[in-house]
Amino acid sequence: MKKISILFISCLSVVSCMYTDYEEPEKCNCVIQEYERTITFKNDHDGTYTDFADTGWVAKGDSQKDNSVDCSRNGTQRNNEFSSSYDSQYRWDVYRKWMYDCK
Repeated sequence: MKKISILFISCLSVVSCMYTDYEEPEKCNCVIQEYERTITFKNDHDGTYTDFADTGWVAKGDSQKDNSVDCSRNGTQRNNEFSSSYDSQYRWDVYRKWMYDCK
C-alpha cells in the first residue's frame, strides 16, 4: 500500500508539471536615454582643488527605442562611463549613464 501511495503521488507530480502554464516575462515598451554629468574643479597652486561646479544629470541627445531583455523595470541603468581631463587650471570629471524609461 505504501508503494502504491508513493507511485500515485509521483504520477500526480509529473502530470501537474506537464500542465503548468509557463508565464513569459512581460515585454514592455522602453526607451533608453543617455545622461551626462560634468563636475569641474578649479586647481589651486598647491595641488589642491577649490571651487567646483556640478551640472547635475542632464539628458543628452534623443531617447531611442530599446526593448531588450534588460528593459524590465523603469529606471534600470544599462551601463555607465567615467572620464577625466586636466589642464593647469581645471579638472573635468565627466560621468555618463544610460537609463531605461519603460511603459
